[in-house]
Amino acid sequence: MIAAIAAGEKAEELRKSKYNHKDIKDAIKRETHNKCAYCESNPNHVTFGDIEHILPKSVKPELTYAWINLTLACDICNTRKRDKGGFVDPYTENPSDHLQFFGPMLRPKDEHGRNTAVGLDLNRIALIERRHEKLQDLDRRLIEIKAAQNQALKETLLQALQKYTLDPTTEFSACISTYYAAVNAAGADS
Repeated sequence: MIAAIAAGEKAEELRKSKYNHKDIKDAIKRETHNKCAYCESNPNHVTFGDIEHILPKSVKPELTYAWINLTLACDICNTRKRDKGGFVDPYTENPSDHLQFFGPMLRPKDEHGRNTAVGLDLNRIALIERRHEKLQDLDRRLIEIKAAQNQALKETLLQALQKYTLDPTTEFSACISTYYAAVNAAGADS
């Protein structure tokens, strides 16, 4: 890439023809479980999702094709991020070191987290509403499990809870797992 740019080729055309390929995008979608690396929404519900460069390609052109620098982002996070840096890298950093959930709200723990939360607008209304729906579903499932008298039914409901709600591959799993841990700590679930 660097040599081609030095030879006068247009970087934007080179970039599009190399990494923006269906097979690459499909592999990235599998790797990210079809979730935006930043907000954890499933962009496939309303759009195709974007191949995102964690470190902006305008800042680090040598990482334009590096697999470790590619991820999936929803259109909103990708657009808000643009060529800015300083956001939590979901691959090399533990986001929970910088961000924490209080119900459907995401709160920064430090300036790095604040830059990420504010810069990507991770508390935009649509995300809060969707996280809230997921938490309501979790509460409904927990009440159903607690009310189950039959042990076989209780085990089936617990398996469904794990598969459809608590699995890390599910949409908004960080928010849901944090809430579930708080409910467990409070002794509210069975």
